[in-house]
Amino acid sequence: DMKESQARLENDFGDMKESQARLENDIGDMKESQARLENDFGDMKESQARLENDFGDMKESQAKLETKVDKLEMRMETEIIDKIRILFDVREVHNEKFDQLTAKLDRVANDTAYLVQEVATVKRLVK
Repeated sequence: DMKESQARLENDFGDMKESQARLENDIGDMKESQARLENDFGDMKESQARLENDFGDMKESQAKLETKVDKLEMRMETEIIDKIRILFDVREVHNEKFDQLTAKLDRVANDTAYLVQEVATVKRLVK
């Protein structure tokens, strides 16, 4: 009976050793898994830092673009609008000159018609 009890104890002790070995193996696997998770977490932190840096760069680029657009808008308002105003003024001057020339041409046409009439009258009197 003692021998059987000792055999069972030895068997239980062997089972406990195997169980302890499995537990130690599982703990080793968990440590490896935790190390991989910590490594992945570190990689994610680095990736997030790069994303934040890229986002900062994008904000800076957007600010530069907005500045360029503002400058272009100001340039358009000053240079282009002034040029359009000048072109309009030049067109007005040309229209005034054209109107003056048209009036002079009308006077010349009237004077020519009068002179033709006078010449015709003189020719009739001379005959």
